[in-house]
Amino acid sequence: MNREKWKKHRSEFLNDDCGQNALQLAARGSTIIAEILRLSEHIPLEFIHPEETEYAPLISDFRYFKAQDGFEKRIQDSYELLQKDEVLATTHMELLDRFFKLFRGVYGYVLELNRFIEEIREGMYISQTLESILVNLDGKQLLCEILHLYGVMLLLLDYKIGGKTRENLLVSYIRYKGAGEANMVEVTNLCRATGYEPDQTLPECYPVAYFNRVPIDKEVVGMILGRIRSDDIYQMAYNYPAPEHRSAALALQGAALYVLLFFRPEILHNEGPVMREIVDKHFADNWVINYYMGFTVDLTVAWRNFRAASTAISGTVAIENVTYHLERMQSCMKSLNNSIGEVLREGVLTEQYVLDNIHSSLLPRIREANVVLRWFILHSTRGRPGSRYLEKYRRSYEMIMGSVTEDDIITLLLRTAQLEFTLRAMFTTLLKQKRSKWESSREEGATKMSKLATFFSGEHVLSDNVRDSQLEAWFSEISERIEGLDYTDSITASRKIQKLIKALENVQEFHQIDSNLQVVQFVQDTQFLLRQMIRYINIENKVLITIATVGDLSYAWERVSTHGYFVNAIQMKIKQRPDLAVQMRAVFVKLASMLELPCNRIDQGAQNDARLLAALETTSEYYSGDLVAFARGVLHIIPTSIFDVLREIMEILTNDLRECPTKLLRKEMKNESQLDIRRRLSAHTADIAKYASGILAMESTLVGVIQVDSHQLLEDGIRKELVRQITHELHHSLLFDGNDPISASLFDEELARLARRLNGIRASFEYIQDYVNVHGLCIWLEEFSRIVHFNVEMECNAFMQKKLYPWKSQYQSDSIPIPYFSRSKENSAYSFLGRILQHLLIMTDPMRSVFLSAYGSWYARDGLQEIVGTRTFTSICDAIGSMGLGALDRLMCFVLAKDLQLALKSIRAAIEPVEEEVAKIGRELCPASDTPTNGTQIYLKLMGAVDGGSGVGDSHFAELTKILVRVGRIQLMRTMIASELRSFCKLNSGSLFAALSTANEALLMDLRHHYHNPDSHPIPDEVIAVISPFLDSVGISDALSKVYVTSKPIPSLVFYLLALTLRNVPRMRYDESIASMVPNQPKDLVDPEAFAKGLSLLLKQFHSDQLVLLLNHLSQAVRVYVCAFGQKGSRQQEDILPTEAETLTQVMHTLAASSGFSAMDFHRTVPATLCGTFRLSTQSKKK
Repeated sequence: MNREKWKKHRSEFLNDDCGQNALQLAARGSTIIAEILRLSEHIPLEFIHPEETEYAPLISDFRYFKAQDGFEKRIQDSYELLQKDEVLATTHMELLDRFFKLFRGVYGYVLELNRFIEEIREGMYISQTLESILVNLDGKQLLCEILHLYGVMLLLLDYKIGGKTRENLLVSYIRYKGAGEANMVEVTNLCRATGYEPDQTLPECYPVAYFNRVPIDKEVVGMILGRIRSDDIYQMAYNYPAPEHRSAALALQGAALYVLLFFRPEILHNEGPVMREIVDKHFADNWVINYYMGFTVDLTVAWRNFRAASTAISGTVAIENVTYHLERMQSCMKSLNNSIGEVLREGVLTEQYVLDNIHSSLLPRIREANVVLRWFILHSTRGRPGSRYLEKYRRSYEMIMGSVTEDDIITLLLRTAQLEFTLRAMFTTLLKQKRSKWESSREEGATKMSKLATFFSGEHVLSDNVRDSQLEAWFSEISERIEGLDYTDSITASRKIQKLIKALENVQEFHQIDSNLQVVQFVQDTQFLLRQMIRYINIENKVLITIATVGDLSYAWERVSTHGYFVNAIQMKIKQRPDLAVQMRAVFVKLASMLELPCNRIDQGAQNDARLLAALETTSEYYSGDLVAFARGVLHIIPTSIFDVLREIMEILTNDLRECPTKLLRKEMKNESQLDIRRRLSAHTADIAKYASGILAMESTLVGVIQVDSHQLLEDGIRKELVRQITHELHHSLLFDGNDPISASLFDEELARLARRLNGIRASFEYIQDYVNVHGLCIWLEEFSRIVHFNVEMECNAFMQKKLYPWKSQYQSDSIPIPYFSRSKENSAYSFLGRILQHLLIMTDPMRSVFLSAYGSWYARDGLQEIVGTRTFTSICDAIGSMGLGALDRLMCFVLAKDLQLALKSIRAAIEPVEEEVAKIGRELCPASDTPTNGTQIYLKLMGAVDGGSGVGDSHFAELTKILVRVGRIQLMRTMIASELRSFCKLNSGSLFAALSTANEALLMDLRHHYHNPDSHPIPDEVIAVISPFLDSVGISDALSKVYVTSKPIPSLVFYLLALTLRNVPRMRYDESIASMVPNQPKDLVDPEAFAKGLSLLLKQFHSDQLVLLLNHLSQAVRVYVCAFGQKGSRQQEDILPTEAETLTQVMHTLAASSGFSAMDFHRTVPATLCGTFRLSTQSKKK
């Protein structure tokens, strides 16, 4: 029904201001509850169990307000806590703000509710009083609902967001945002902990004190309770006419009754007769009720501390009462399973059968089946281990659990859902075709009567001897009357049709009619058509409404979705019979009834309110998303079963099945064909096809507001299981024991093992792709890419000020989630990428190895065995592919950025105290083209000044050197990764590499033109942004020239780096035998090549003038050392040139090569004997 038509048919109450305001309140309440459920799924562990996280000293409950100053002082006195506090605030502030808005929304709702009731009492609404509202059908429903929704909000806040959690969230919000928000005190008072803990004994008289934190008009609550006690406010008697179904008919108002009684606790405590009346009417045969959207409560537990209520409900749970109802339900379940099974047999549910039996047998069966399902699902799940119930009623629960099996309940559920689904589909079609079918039957009936009139006229070829003018006239008249029936006047038409049927029955008694079988057949066919016309007239939307109302399954939602009751049993049945997936579609459609309760009032209230229209969309999408996620979870047994079989196939393909030779003798053909193995392979393949066909048989279905396609459901399920298996392999691979010695061979073995496992999964997955109708390679590449990028984001959380929630990652998906694993230790790697990087850094540590530039690899310091080189990254690429290698490169970029920030922070801290003194010494070295005679003394003075500024002597230089060496090592690794990616792309996709190379050169040319003439050549920034990720993924990038951080200029930076270099020069030397720089002594823990690369990258973060200036001062230092060496009176005869000069020259070469500077530019500034073709060794060879 469209909105305008619906508006015409609704009551006058909903059209006036009072009704509109009540609708708005009810809609707002449903929206708030949806937000509670939505946010409760994303509460960070830091606020649930802060003691289990590193942020425990920063998070407190309301005890914070009693010792606020001491708490803040403890944080301010600790630099580490300050850093963590800043990270906590940056990461969670957005979520904290959303939680506070939710809590404030609950408080705002109750304020609006009290204001609305007060306005009614004060007569603000014309012709509307509490009495008149409670007489109106919509009025009493809405007034009951808005109070019920407030109570549900409070209960769900306690159930979904625990009291301690709420306090932690509120205290953190106040600490970071301040207490200046409106109604802050009232909100915190409403949300403070109640003492309720899930699966623990309820606090005394819970939740009366909680409900009374913001008082509600008790007189109004009493009036509503009185109306509920006396009326069927939702008029369910039409849908449940049988008296034994009364508890199901009154379930909706019974749920409201349960909540509203806590606003009037005196009734629960003292008014025994009232409670007996309530229990006898609403809870005579059920004591476990659904109070909202599947959230259930055991009344014996909830009312335990209320004397009158506990006494009243004890009769319901008495053994005699339970035995009576249990026997009735058992017999009904057995008979219904059989009768509905008979009806669902193929060929039974025809249109004729349905129209004849819809009211006599089909709807009564549906009613009875749903009542039985409701009783057993609610009561049989309460006595299970882990459930909370009173010991004295144990026997009642045990009787129910022992009387029925999960299989009985599931069978009845599947059959009832399928019957409802079939009838709903048939009646929906019949309603659309009702008029056309009615008119078709009318035309056919009139035609038959005209033919009989012609037959009795004697003019027919075969009717010469049957001429009867009276019958001719009579049948002509009947034909005209049938043609004169009007569909729009259905009541009159129905009466006329009944008379026509009676007339046709009477006419069959005539001898002329009775003696001719063909005439009798025509008359009977016309009678049948007239009866069909009556049936078509009686097809009404009420049948669909009744099916939807009695078929409501929302009471089971929390039981099956959150607690998983019946899910495993359903999955086992689907695994045994995959075709049951078709019936599960009917169950999911039946579960979609849960959307009716929260969305109905929002839809009615969203007439001219854009906010409620948006709320309707988000609320329906949330519940529909939950429903679809549940459907995916249940049907995920099919992809899981497929992958179970896939493992068998992988084992056969990997270990058992031999490749058939291209040539073989005829007598060897039988042995080589491996028939037994191929038979097993074929059987497994057939099993996979059977599982896939089961889910593909489901047609496209609308679940809530989301269209679910069966093929997409299968593909998503396969993707989800594939992601789970790949993630499991990656997470449990490359685990290195810290106690074992570092070994390159062990690292290679782990990589090879991972490669074999992943390649096995990939090969077997590609083998079955045609049998499940999916694109195997495409799915593999897409999901593997998502996994590695997600792991990079989670790994980089360690370097980010604002942490990224796993569920907020752009690579995470609700339908195909990537499993998230908590870090084992605070500073440990999260994923396989972090473990690979950590292991590479450990293997290339200067304590263990040194990089030899002539060989392009790291070699062990003790045995000169290659540890890490291009071969290593080829092995990594074989294991995790080019996407994994690219992700490792991206992770290295984050590590570089973090290290460079540390380096710059360290430099600033060292320079700031002695900035003027360093600048003064620097002026003595200017200009750099000069060669000061006392240069060595100036250098010593410069290093002493910097040492004094740091306040910690050489340890400052040592720490910065360690950072720069780590940066340089990562830079060298990045160049190797780029080289491997280029090789991999050239080998596997030469055309792509050529296209990207051409595009890169074209963009570089455009950039040169832009810098030459910016006005006529704009920068192609959009194209660069699009193509850069592709260039990085194939290694077309310069790792040595990247800018990672933006920094303000640092005064005297060049002189600081000059002092750092000169301090490290004695720890290095150039080894001519291996043409590389190496540590000078075994105790010197420095990697010269990595140090130079790190220094180069640090200078790349500043203007290029800084690098030129440093190279000039290093050239100056070379000249100073050579001149000082020549002036020495005493030196060994074998010394030709100073070692420091040669080492500095090599550092300059590396800096220039890393930065793209021409070596010839500084060859002119240093002695020719130290560079170029005529370079001399610093020591002569001993004879």
